[in-house]
Amino acid sequence: MNERSRSGKVNLGNSALMPKEEHLETTVRSRRISIGIPSETKDDEKRVALTPEAVNLLVESDNEVVVQKGAGSGANYSDKDYSENGAIISESPARVYGSDVVIKVAPFTAKETEYLKGNQVVMSYLNVLKLNEETLAGLIRKKVTAIAFEKIRDSKLFNQGFATVEYLAASILDMAWHEMRESRPELDVDQFEARSMAGINLIQEIVPRYRSTYFNHIFSGGYSAGYYVYIWAEQLDADAFEAFKEKGLFDRATARSFRQNILEKYGALDLMTQYKVFRGAEPKIEPLLKRRGLMP
Repeated sequence: MNERSRSGKVNLGNSALMPKEEHLETTVRSRRISIGIPSETKDDEKRVALTPEAVNLLVESDNEVVVQKGAGSGANYSDKDYSENGAIISESPARVYGSDVVIKVAPFTAKETEYLKGNQVVMSYLNVLKLNEETLAGLIRKKVTAIAFEKIRDSKLFNQGFATVEYLAASILDMAWHEMRESRPELDVDQFEARSMAGINLIQEIVPRYRSTYFNHIFSGGYSAGYYVYIWAEQLDADAFEAFKEKGLFDRATARSFRQNILEKYGALDLMTQYKVFRGAEPKIEPLLKRRGLMP
């Protein structure tokens, strides 16, 4: 504390030199944002940018969502589904495209850019390199901030080669330990790992994701040579999704077959038998490689 001496001078105590916290009152101002969901004009595009559930989350956050009439019909969502979740249904393209943020699936067309009011955020698959000059010029003229879905997707593929190999190396190391038929207390762990990795020609720049001495999954986690199951499940998922891509994402017959042959009968039959009834063949590796960006 500050102390006043008999001479009248102020002496500064140690506490006077200590920094003091300063609390500033701040006001957080949130602005209501309007979000437009237009109908897709491309004949073969059945998807819609947001589901009714997603609209509900945005509306509950005090945003305004304007959905063009019939926008969700290709994905089996009715205007009523959207309105019941708080959306405004509009027949006017200008009303929808005049929102602060416009979200659609297919790339913009030249006509659609004419509806934009300018200085907005637009989100879609843009395919900038394939856009015609008129459409690209329209987006530039309207001074939009464009977010391309394909670029968001591409960012997920970064370093997938490394991530896949380090994971597979750990899976193979897991299986190598469980292929031993007898206990070998004298075994040198480092040498065992080196031989296992040499057997798959693992390059020195990559090491297994887990080393044996701290690989809890394979010794105390109950996996027992099953660490590979993560990527096997991902392969099944990628191959099964191909069926929906081939028949259409919202094809009822494909969805019914998946429910009846995979979900309802899970564990009743041999799992591969169940899968082959649904897919017509064993799962292929190519869909997984494409998903991870390892195959064009």
